Amino acid sequence: MKTILSLLFLIIWYVSVVAQTPQWKIYNTSNSKIPWNKFKSMVFDKNGDLWGAYDNSSSGPHLTRFDGDTFYNYINSGWVNYLAADKSGDIWFTTSNMELQKYGGNFVIYTHSLLSSPWMEPVYVDPAYNVWIGNRNNNSIVKFTGSDWTEYKSTNSIIPQSGILSMTSYKGDMWFGTTDSGLVKFGSLEKKVFKTTNSTLPSNRILALLEGKDDTLWFVCPGFLGYYDGSKFTTFANSNLKSANSLQMDSKGIMWISNPDFTSGGVYKYDRTSRTVYNKSNSVLPTNQLLDLKVDSKNNIWIATWGFGLVRMSPYASSVKETADLNFSIRPNPANKFILINTENLNPPYSYTIYDVHGKIKMQGKIVEKGMFQTDISELKADIYFLRLENENNSFVKKLIKIE
Repeated sequence: MKTILSLLFLIIWYVSVVAQTPQWKIYNTSNSKIPWNKFKSMVFDKNGDLWGAYDNSSSGPHLTRFDGDTFYNYINSGWVNYLAADKSGDIWFTTSNMELQKYGGNFVIYTHSLLSSPWMEPVYVDPAYNVWIGNRNNNSIVKFTGSDWTEYKSTNSIIPQSGILSMTSYKGDMWFGTTDSGLVKFGSLEKKVFKTTNSTLPSNRILALLEGKDDTLWFVCPGFLGYYDGSKFTTFANSNLKSANSLQMDSKGIMWISNPDFTSGGVYKYDRTSRTVYNKSNSVLPTNQLLDLKVDSKNNIWIATWGFGLVRMSPYASSVKETADLNFSIRPNPANKFILINTENLNPPYSYTIYDVHGKIKMQGKIVEKGMFQTDISELKADIYFLRLENENNSFVKKLIKIE
């Protein structure tokens, strides 16, 4: 009777939480055609393809395009620093060869003496197709109109003598986040630097910027997420949010932040009433050191990691899509000690992963032969789990219920 009641409770609980369960997939050099496991920057093009940049100094491709099925690799002559997209969906990027390149079906290369550093970043393309580029060597900003080049720095503009960490446009003006000199409004009618001394900004270090869909300018500084509505700053404190390199908003208005901090890093989710952090300890994320984050048109979260490849997180799956028994089966299910995985209708090898409803991996292994594969699950606590079979071509999932 106790076992039946426990099982009933688990099933009811499963129904209530499965809609909250993110689904994960990791692409790395062992299971895909990406050339490096360190993604540095990402952007989506006009076709919805994901582009990824690498700054590995070794020979080999340093730019990747992923169309959802296949990775295509480009550029062997130098690493790629930073990717951006214009409003038509063409992509722009800087390289260690001190070039600005554009891709809209073919590659176009622009060179200029103002591109004076191998580390020209960040890059942003405003709605008027002006390309803005940070120069880390001399703390300046370069503007390229498509024909003319201009450099802005502390000696000829309001731009402070400080590194540029982030860029965006907001209400037709450019805004720049600096390493230690505040938030710069660089407009045609007004130019102003917001600091802790002349505003309610909680810090002069502006890590990430985003023009929101609700007429707000969002920002991250150490320990805070906040927004500016044109007249005042509103902030939300989080002491663990020590760093950030990307701030994105999905179609539901949820904010997503990638934090590269080794100990407190991960994916931060904010919906203004609650906050969730996905990291190495509570999810399938292989590292807390994240270098970029982007949201696609289906609200999938794409995460660039330091040394562990590309991660796709699907946070709004309404249910886990289970495969039909004709693909594979688990017997018994519910189970309390051993399970048999029947792969008669599949062609191994397959890797198998058992993970909980929070996406945390509990068991992993390999199935190399067709037939009945037995594995011991006695160390798992009574709970709802998911068992995934996966190889380069296929991925199958089934729910697994562990009972005492």
